Amino acid sequence: MNEKPIGIFDSGVGGLKILAQLRKILPTENFIYVFDRSHAPYGTKSTRFVAKRAKRVSEFLLGKGAKLIVVACNTATGVAIEGLRKEYGDIFVGVEPPIKRAVDGREGKTLVLLTPVTARQQKFVKLFERYNDGSFIVSPQPYLASEIERKFVCLHELEGYVRAILLPFRGQNVTKVVLGCTHYYYIADIIRKVLGENVTVFTAQEGVANRVKEVLTKKDLLATKNKGFVKYIYL
Repeated sequence: MNEKPIGIFDSGVGGLKILAQLRKILPTENFIYVFDRSHAPYGTKSTRFVAKRAKRVSEFLLGKGAKLIVVACNTATGVAIEGLRKEYGDIFVGVEPPIKRAVDGREGKTLVLLTPVTARQQKFVKLFERYNDGSFIVSPQPYLASEIERKFVCLHELEGYVRAILLPFRGQNVTKVVLGCTHYYYIADIIRKVLGENVTVFTAQEGVANRVKEVLTKKDLLATKNKGFVKYIYL
């Protein structure tokens, strides 16, 4: 057993969806959530920059006593998680586009929305090549995460912006959408509104939270006495 907090970070609000799921299934864990907002967005930065920030924030969280760190960003996971594990140990859980779940045998195209940096990473390329059955459409979005961050308190105002992104894919029999950026989770309802309510939108917060619980259980690091507090820190 270990009562130390779980660290979690993203460039902004994206990782809050993962945090919410973690709090749901791990109610006796305390958390430290870092918004690396002064260096956002990660998805349009160089890989060197993202790797440097991921290391810096991870060291900050380790300094705060984190027993495990959740890299709640697809871009940072793709760029940096292997290096972090190599340097600090197997105490990192990342997030990746839930492509595997979208390969479910149903007809139609699968649209994958992600950041340009994530799309270029070998981690994503290998994942895509493994599960691509010819029905996937990969569409990197350089500014969508920034717009979601900027309009977070009034997301309904993004409908026109999202509609313009999705317009080229209407009529292409898109039946599934994979969200490869945690920021995009907040526009799932807008995506369904534009592409149709029958479209299935895949996110990864449940899988990440389940993996965190699995790692904590395996390492005997589950907390039992904490009250589920969250400390929010802006860098």
